[in-house]
Amino acid sequence: MNIGDKRNGKGGLWMIPEQFALEMVRHGWHLIDNVIWAKVMTDEDGTAEGACMIEPVQRRLNGNGWEVFYRFVRDPKTCYCDSCAVRLPRDNCPTIPYLSAPLMSVVSSIDGRSCQNVWRVPMGQTRYRHYAVFPSSLVERPVAMTCPMKVSGDGQVMVEREIEMVEYDEGRGKKRAIGKYTSLGEYNENRSKQMTGRVDTARAYVPRKPKTIGWSPEVSEPAPGVVLDPFCGTGTTGVVALNMGRSFIGIDLYEECKRISIERCKEAVDIMERMKLDPWQVYN
Repeated sequence: MNIGDKRNGKGGLWMIPEQFALEMVRHGWHLIDNVIWAKVMTDEDGTAEGACMIEPVQRRLNGNGWEVFYRFVRDPKTCYCDSCAVRLPRDNCPTIPYLSAPLMSVVSSIDGRSCQNVWRVPMGQTRYRHYAVFPSSLVERPVAMTCPMKVSGDGQVMVEREIEMVEYDEGRGKKRAIGKYTSLGEYNENRSKQMTGRVDTARAYVPRKPKTIGWSPEVSEPAPGVVLDPFCGTGTTGVVALNMGRSFIGIDLYEECKRISIERCKEAVDIMERMKLDPWQVYN
């Protein structure tokens, strides 16, 4: 869920994303991930990377530099999640992409390190008139991670990745340790310093990475997983879903948006057929 905020008559924020998230939790959903879409980031030296809409206001900051993404699930233990699809390249390891260009533009490595929840993605551009323009790369990670590429014919069984964590050489040349006691700087009644922090003292760190060992369960006649966008606009999410081997359902209030979405989705399918691109073959 990508949702923005609004201001009241005095300029204060309504806190719509936060209130929406709390209401979802009250209705039985679990907020698992909150991602920051950073359109522009300002460094301590005053330089800025990226761009956002200009907001010439006084007595507050430009509030257009970021937006939030929420990931809600009904059951955290059973929901589909392929975190390997969005992992980042790891030092001293070859990069094995989940899907490479042109199927996916975001760089990934299925045996890499965990992806953080702050994404710097530039604003999108389109030749179509639309008020909420976002780049296709912004929705690639959510689709890859949370929508299965294949399900059973009735849509009930998801084909999931099976992994095991294996040791690997970081290439650092020396061992690392994690976990240390820290002192409060005070003495207890026995005149010994009180300690706090982790209970493991300088425990040896053994680097491990995920290794794909198979897929489960086996599905005889798999069908593509389905991506639903209830506010599809000009169909950017649909194009991404189709490029990544999923099916797509789009809903929008405006007839013109419907026409443009269908046009763009058909174009995406035609390109993949001409180039003989099959995401499932790359993925598997």
